[in-house]
Amino acid sequence: MDLQIVSQTDDLVQVKASGEIRQRKLPGDKEPISELLGADIYDKRVLVDLSDVKYIDSSGLGWLIVCQKRFQEHQGALVLHSLPQLVSNVLKVVKLDQVFTIADDAEAAAAAAG
Repeated sequence: MDLQIVSQTDDLVQVKASGEIRQRKLPGDKEPISELLGADIYDKRVLVDLSDVKYIDSSGLGWLIVCQKRFQEHQGALVLHSLPQLVSNVLKVVKLDQVFTIADDAEAAAAAAG
């Protein structure tokens, strides 16, 4: 998995994820969002564009759940958007579409983030 900053202001960060979100692609002892944006990111609003994600497995889902929990604990917001059909289907099957804030595109994600 590759994460890149698309844009960043004081309280809103847009990130683009690409590739495969799975155990072999995730660093074992590091959290990719805090590695990219710093440990104090969890009180901000972060929009994650998943349009170029080709695959996600259970470890990828676990990573997103941990991120979601950290954002909630720090009163930040994590919004996923532009999900490919495969990723959307995986989230729906395991009912994580009810856990995450999901938007159709970046504009809707910014609105959902508050």
